Amino acid sequence: MPESVDKHWIGAEELLEDSLELARRVLESGYAPTLVIGLWRGGAPVAIALHEALRFCGLRVDHLPLRTALYTGIDQRAPTVRIDGLEALHEHAHADARMLLVDDVFDTGITMQQVLGTLEQFPGERRIAALWWKPTRNLTALRPDYCVHRSERWLVFPHELCGLDEAEISRHKPAACVATLLAMRALAAARRGSG
Repeated sequence: MPESVDKHWIGAEELLEDSLELARRVLESGYAPTLVIGLWRGGAPVAIALHEALRFCGLRVDHLPLRTALYTGIDQRAPTVRIDGLEALHEHAHADARMLLVDDVFDTGITMQQVLGTLEQFPGERRIAALWWKPTRNLTALRPDYCVHRSERWLVFPHELCGLDEAEISRHKPAACVATLLAMRALAAARRGSG
């Protein structure tokens, strides 16, 4: 992806701080989720930190990942959202269930809309939490119940590498990580060459 695209580079510490801020906002609202559902991939680290924070504050809350896939590449959407991991929800499905669906970015809303539609088969209340919301890209009537930031910029999370060139990685990722990545790439190339 060209450097000319307006990007916001998010560091690991910022991601954790924002995840804890999101948990604070949920707690302050009075909503006490019984289940935190992290939308894999991007929502996973956010959901883990949020779940830990709520447990630290004394809430009895469980957690599950749902694997969702809408994008087939950078800004390339599939016709429908693939959702895996629903089997585990059956043991949490009861009338008093309070689910909190967590993602890193609420972008088009399509993934969340399809996840919520699929979850209609389970009883209980549902709310949406996301670190980042891109209101002008939203194609649904949904909006997050909790969010920390609004932005239209391209967001680059600490774990993201695909779609970035080596110059961007070298400039924006920690030096130790860059050295490890370059060594790994050299090792992978050597193994491909010897096989």
